[in-house]
Amino acid sequence: MARIIRECMKEEGLDRQDVQKKYKIQSVHDHGTYQCRRCGHSWSSYHSCLTLDLQQQRIARRWRQKCDRCKKIESPWFHQNVLEDMVEYGIRRYFKLVKGTLNGSVAIKPKGKPPHRSDLCERCGFGKRQCWISRNNSSHSDL
Repeated sequence: MARIIRECMKEEGLDRQDVQKKYKIQSVHDHGTYQCRRCGHSWSSYHSCLTLDLQQQRIARRWRQKCDRCKKIESPWFHQNVLEDMVEYGIRRYFKLVKGTLNGSVAIKPKGKPPHRSDLCERCGFGKRQCWISRNNSSHSDL
């Protein structure tokens, strides 16, 4: 993952020493896949979240979800092209924050059912909130 972050930052002309501390952490989401190591159940979510640290060029946190069958908590897996898109999005969002041109956090308004069950999502506080409508949540529609 560090390689992907380094390469994307290099392509965008961003050096880790130049990353402003107050914007170094970027939360991003995309399609992730999960597999329960206890019962074997697998599932996916289009709102699987990562928190990136651009200064350290690493994933600061992989937000997990519980298996809806046995409740074991699992981390998401992302295809490499999805990870690259997530990092690129985080970098574009970083630049907009630095320039002061980010339109603000825009909540996802799901049509029909929500992106995932909040009671199974670590980022949702396992049912305490909905991470897709959090003010601190980034949305691809805010760029």
